Amino acid sequence: MKTRKITKIPWLLLSFLFLISCKPNKQDMETQAKKQHLKDKNPVDTMVLKKGTFEKELVSNGRLEALQKAKLRFNVSGELAKIFVSNGQRVKKGQLLARLDEFSLKNDLNKAQNALEKAKVNFKDVLIGQGYEAEDTASVPDNFLRIAKVKSGLADAQTDLKEAQHRLKSASLYAPFSGVVANIEKKEYDKIGSGENFCTLIDNSKYHVNFSVLESELEEIKPNKAIITKPLAGGTFYGKIDQINPVVDENGLVTVRGLVNNTNGKLLEGMNAKVLVKTKVPGQLIIPKTAMVLRQNKEVVFTVKNDSIAMWNYVNTGLENSKSYTITKGLDPNDVVIISGNVNLAHESMVDVQ
Repeated sequence: MKTRKITKIPWLLLSFLFLISCKPNKQDMETQAKKQHLKDKNPVDTMVLKKGTFEKELVSNGRLEALQKAKLRFNVSGELAKIFVSNGQRVKKGQLLARLDEFSLKNDLNKAQNALEKAKVNFKDVLIGQGYEAEDTASVPDNFLRIAKVKSGLADAQTDLKEAQHRLKSASLYAPFSGVVANIEKKEYDKIGSGENFCTLIDNSKYHVNFSVLESELEEIKPNKAIITKPLAGGTFYGKIDQINPVVDENGLVTVRGLVNNTNGKLLEGMNAKVLVKTKVPGQLIIPKTAMVLRQNKEVVFTVKNDSIAMWNYVNTGLENSKSYTITKGLDPNDVVIISGNVNLAHESMVDVQ
């Protein structure tokens, strides 16, 4: 009997020790509860609502047009002997762009010079035949002098020489102003006709941007007012309003022209761009667009109460730009507005202000 009792005691001791080891201590329970409490709080970012100056934006679509642009042509027909430039190349005023083959033009010039020398001899013969000194034309009456020039062919020879000189000079094409060369389609040894476009020269230092505004927006449009131009290809360029066309078209639109500096040379003729005209409006309650959410198809902004509770506020907005709204009703100065982490919030949700 004694032996059986001694055997049971170790088993009871082992069971007691096992139960003690499985029971969680108080510190572990408190840590777990704290983690669960923090998990229920929504992390948010906030701002204190203040009155400030709102930048109202008038946005329109525009198109770029070079300030100075010219289609360059040869005044004579011929074969392109040499092209000195290529598309996209920047040139200076007076720089040689291309030249035609001059062989026939130089021959025409030589013929014209020879014809002039022959006409001068005939002219002297006419004067001598009328009893005048051939070298002293000052004593010849003006009327007879004109007749002698026509009769001898001198007048025509002088005109033909000027024409031959002009045609030879026209075989070389020079840049009338500094700019960028575009639209060269011909190649060396191609034929080109007189009046046929050889290239387009564009002064790309500045561009006009043409855009339209509603007649109701004209109050915000004034000459020399600053504009921002953002091409679809990227970049931001600054300029000013240059001209306002004083006509409202059948669609109720007014055409406005701006002048934009091509600061980095990336603007191109014909580019499409977004044009922004900003007007400063002081004394406005301004929130970022991230602070606005829709609840039941109404505009809602959440504010923080007691540093931890999100409060649901219906608001009315006024002005709008690409980043912000103005608030006309529903919020007051010094309200703490939630600007991120608000997408899934409900009224009186617990929040953790970051």
